[in-house]
Amino acid sequence: MKLLKESVPHIEKRDTIEDRIDEQAKHIKESRRPLPKILQEVNTLQAQIDAIKKGQEQRTDTLTSFDNQLNKISDKRKQDWDAKDKLRKQKDELNDEYYGALINYSKYQYLLSDIKWMTDMQKMLKDKAAQKQKYEDEKRARKEKYEREKEERKKREEEAA
Repeated sequence: MKLLKESVPHIEKRDTIEDRIDEQAKHIKESRRPLPKILQEVNTLQAQIDAIKKGQEQRTDTLTSFDNQLNKISDKRKQDWDAKDKLRKQKDELNDEYYGALINYSKYQYLLSDIKWMTDMQKMLKDKAAQKQKYEDEKRARKEKYEREKEERKKREEEAA
């Protein structure tokens, strides 16, 4: 009996522990009852998260695509600007060459007109000199003729007298 009496506190302790275990088992069972709903909700939320992630990946891919397109456009624009600058430089060089040639042509034309003017003036001076010489020759010829006629008259008068 003594053994029985000594075992009573242990048995009570065991009973309280078993009661606690039973309570905890009840709580676990109660907490597991909504678990399928929670798991279903978790799966639904996970599906939504996956859809959102997929949308974000598509958006990221789209943004990356846009960035690549913008980079290509920027590169193209830069190439176009470089080509445009090159063409402007070439145009300026051609304009310089053209206007330089035009200036040289104008100088050449002025030179030709000056040469023509000088030639014309020289011809005019020669013509004037030739005309003057002709006039002088005619004048001399008339004077000589007059002198000869005068001498012939004197000779005739002397012969007649």
